[in-house]
Amino acid sequence: FWGGYWFNYYSNDSWVTTDHGLVFYRNSYDYQTRTRLRQLVSVNLDTITAPKVEEIPLSQNTDQTYLGLVPDPAQQGTFLMSYREPSGSYTSSGKTFTSYKYYALRYQYGVNGWLQTDKINLPGQLMKTFASGGETLFLTYDYTYFKIYNSAGDYWQSSFRLNLLRQIEVNGKNVAEFLDDHKFYAYRLQGVTLDENRIVVNARHNYSWYKALGIPWSDQSDQLQIFDISKLTLDKAYDEPTGTYNMRLMGINDSRLFMNLPGDGVLAVDLSDPKQPTGLQF
Repeated sequence: FWGGYWFNYYSNDSWVTTDHGLVFYRNSYDYQTRTRLRQLVSVNLDTITAPKVEEIPLSQNTDQTYLGLVPDPAQQGTFLMSYREPSGSYTSSGKTFTSYKYYALRYQYGVNGWLQTDKINLPGQLMKTFASGGETLFLTYDYTYFKIYNSAGDYWQSSFRLNLLRQIEVNGKNVAEFLDDHKFYAYRLQGVTLDENRIVVNARHNYSWYKALGIPWSDQSDQLQIFDISKLTLDKAYDEPTGTYNMRLMGINDSRLFMNLPGDGVLAVDLSDPKQPTGLQF
């Protein structure tokens, strides 16, 4: 099964499964007219012997960057599309940064096909949406930056941040209410998976951290971090190295975390007590 979010050179998925079939993002370019067309394409499988294709128009505003499609298991017959657009710029220590606003567009399936119903402003790119305690929650990520000063030359270092939010209604519109965040100082995020009570993160210290401590690449390790979200906060319950390299989080099922260990196989881990995860079997 697929339950993880793997960080690599790509953004979120360009396709998503729904209660009615498949939806994928298409970005095409006409070299004769020199125009670009961005749209969603739906393959409706309600009648499996007669699939129907529907094209869903998107804004052609080039300032908007579409980042990926996200399943919406908390609400039946919907999916979300993440995008961002520039909102300004600012300068710090001689370096100019561009500010962005991030949004999630929710599409609902009805008698006329897929229609956009919500536009939700979020702090960062949408990673996951899920149900917990009867509420719809959002997990997003963004970066913070700070300057490193040393004799070899100054540079800017990015740090990853996870944001937890929930959906509420204000004046008849769905919006996101901020609940908590967690900054991963000197870490690179490799993967995230979750269920309604836990968020599991695979992280690795960045190059600068290892270099400062003189740790060779052969001693680098993945770092397993478990957050208890039962109280709608990012409460870190576990944070230890795994002794693995490029471990993949596959997903969580029935309080069991499944991890793909390259070259070894799949390890099942009992998460009943998030403070003491226990390996079960390969």
